[in-house]
Amino acid sequence: FNGIKTHDARLDVPVFDNDQDMDALAHRVEAKLKADGLGWGFLLAGHGLYVWGGDTQETLRHLDAFDYLFTLMLKLKGIPA
Repeated sequence: FNGIKTHDARLDVPVFDNDQDMDALAHRVEAKLKADGLGWGFLLAGHGLYVWGGDTQETLRHLDAFDYLFTLMLKLKGIPA
């Protein structure tokens, strides 16, 4: 991930409950963004991952890194991917 220089780092990924009320969802995401930032992405429950970077290449690298880390966490917890 852009800006992380060590393997001894913590990455918190916000998870938001999905909502058909897009305005309500947008307000929750915006509040989290303003309060704590969103890092390089967030999960929308029942929908998927939203990720970004400075350009397309960086965004795809972040997406690949999230995929690897989520798959690794499932393996460590004994959950089939």
